[in-house]
Amino acid sequence: VKKLLKLSLQKAAPHTTFSTAFTTEEVNKALTATKSGKASGVDGIYPEFLKNLGPKGQIWLAKFASNILDTGTIPEVWRHSKVIAILKPGKPSNNPKSYRPIALLSTTYKVFEWLILNRIKTALEATLPIEQQR
Repeated sequence: VKKLLKLSLQKAAPHTTFSTAFTTEEVNKALTATKSGKASGVDGIYPEFLKNLGPKGQIWLAKFASNILDTGTIPEVWRHSKVIAILKPGKPSNNPKSYRPIALLSTTYKVFEWLILNRIKTALEATLPIEQQR
């Protein structure tokens, strides 16, 4: 998949909407969409930390995300998740089937997903049949 992504990026026109560097405005929009009060993933970064980044932090995050987009290389920590078990309401705690697993992903990975989604959303919605549109 990684090799295919790199090939696709190399074949893409150098200044398409999908391949340009991320801006701080895009980062700010993605951070606004990120939900507060959520647990951190394996990276230990809480959403509130990223949401309160100053201008320099947002510039760094935009460059970081742009570098990932350019190289097609995702950080190793993003490939892991922290799995915790949550007790289902009204179920006995001594039965393993009473728990449901929750995978906690890296918050920076979620921000990167928002950046990508905001870029491709318009193009994807234009190709969806009317029945599948919101």
